[in-house]
Amino acid sequence: MGGDERVYMSKEVNPEGEPNEPLDSVFDHLANAMDGQSPEAFDYRKDLCLILAGKLKDEFGVEGLCQMLSAIDATAGWASDILLESSDIDDVLFREYGIFVENSIGVAQKTTAMKRFHKSLWSSRRRYAKLMAAELFALSQGKK
Repeated sequence: MGGDERVYMSKEVNPEGEPNEPLDSVFDHLANAMDGQSPEAFDYRKDLCLILAGKLKDEFGVEGLCQMLSAIDATAGWASDILLESSDIDDVLFREYGIFVENSIGVAQKTTAMKRFHKSLWSSRRRYAKLMAAELFALSQGKK
């Protein structure tokens, strides 16, 4: 393609009878939305992540989401783990109280207990990072 040729998302026309928006305009819009600072950029990232996660789950099930978590860990240099699942909360709610709460994990994320859980994890993270670093250093020195 050269010059002023435009690539359209499809050859169909929009309801006003005009051709669909050219791809370069779509990319310009996306670039503006992805500037990283604006509320639109945040909303775009959030929506895109939700769409991608939904497509992964639809196509590959929970296993696909687990593989994506592994890929994210590898890309970001993280070591993530699934620390809590909705079934953990659902089981306790049913066993202890005989109830079911729709989207229990979403509701639980707003509780004081979840805030304490996160705080506990963060303090453990720092403590264990020191222990791991000491062990890695000892291994690098040929010590056990």
